[in-house]
Amino acid sequence: YNMRHFISYFNDSAKKHWDLPAVTNYGKETYTYAQMAEGIEKYHILFEEAGIEKGDKVAIYARNSAEWCIAYYATLTYDAVTVPFLPDFLPAAVAELGSFSECKMLIIDDVAYRALSASPELYDVLETTKGFAGVVDIKNLTVLHDTTGKLAKVRENLESHLSSRYPDGLTPDSVNYYKEERDMNAPVEISFTSGTTSATSKGVVLPARSLSANLEFGFREIPTCVGGHIFAILPMAHMFGQAFDVIFPLSSGCHVHVMPGKPTPARLLAGLGVVKPFMFL
Repeated sequence: YNMRHFISYFNDSAKKHWDLPAVTNYGKETYTYAQMAEGIEKYHILFEEAGIEKGDKVAIYARNSAEWCIAYYATLTYDAVTVPFLPDFLPAAVAELGSFSECKMLIIDDVAYRALSASPELYDVLETTKGFAGVVDIKNLTVLHDTTGKLAKVRENLESHLSSRYPDGLTPDSVNYYKEERDMNAPVEISFTSGTTSATSKGVVLPARSLSANLEFGFREIPTCVGGHIFAILPMAHMFGQAFDVIFPLSSGCHVHVMPGKPTPARLLAGLGVVKPFMFL
């Protein structure tokens, strides 16, 4: 039995479902698979110009959102190692664990930025990692903290970088996230536990085969639903939500509606009635 790498499935899905909706912030903006690909490409330019290499770690510290899914896939398709932090982690823990796992960049949302900026000394902790490039906003890739001075310059010229790479614009043919066979045992993610088992969070190093096995389980057991809907409420920074609210649906041509905030019963019932998901976790 020859397991396929999970990125190869997303690669094919993005090409095939180009104009279909991929991810929506419930009640707000929607990104098609094409728009996801454009977002991923912008991250790739940032990573490249900031000197981030294959196998380097990139952290995500943000609440669930459509943009979270784009940032997550941007790191993985670049062949970096993604380090997602739960949004309720304290900024001091994120700085310490980010430094401990040698993250070269931190991608955050507005809430995390406010929390982090209240303790500016935490940037010094992050900068103990050699080659730490800085902190970027998940919504629009604004550079929030620039260690080397490289990031802001690249961000300023991001659109022209993109158009010089793709003079005719991005097309399904531009998508090539799986250029060569990748090692199934290579680490793709460091998942930090929520700390329920002890006072300190533990980092679990996940190889590609772990994410690929979850995805192939999904394909075997769940009827794929191209054009169907998922209502995502589980924490995307953890494996269950990632595997079946993000990786499985986006590898199948589904449309993921991301619920913001806490899923209170009233909000949940209203959302389920609107989204009508074919599967709910």
